Amino acid sequence: MSAPIKVNTDATPVIIYGRLDRMARGVAEHMAPEYDVVHACTAYAAAIHEIPNLLSGDVDIRPSNNIGSNASRDAGANVIPKIVCCGGGIPQEEVGALKDAIKNHPKDGSWKDEVKWLLVPREEVVAAMGESGVPTPEVSAGISRRLLKEMGV
Repeated sequence: MSAPIKVNTDATPVIIYGRLDRMARGVAEHMAPEYDVVHACTAYAAAIHEIPNLLSGDVDIRPSNNIGSNASRDAGANVIPKIVCCGGGIPQEEVGALKDAIKNHPKDGSWKDEVKWLLVPREEVVAAMGESGVPTPEVSAGISRRLLKEMGV
């Protein structure tokens, strides 16, 4: 198991949703210092449950894969982000299902309208991979950081 991710309390908190634990850990490390990956999901079953509940303010939701700075916080002390970054390998159907799960969440409130989405374009990741043909956490995090800044986040 790798060392816990260092927490920057001035960083903008985000959730990432991708496919591989190793990529999620690396992306979380490379998003710093501007962004704090507080929660990561690498399985659809976890994402569809954990992301809407965390965004709704449920401070007891923990990352089931133990990736993200919320994994090392005390129970009930989780940071609630309003940004979801989906990796280039996540199908549009899953993104749509996540958005629907948030929209249809039983807890009412403006939090539903405050959620911002970043869908990392797969073609941009592929173009940035170079000759290796293998996506790296550095490349994915770099693209995500740039796009979040372009969004004004």
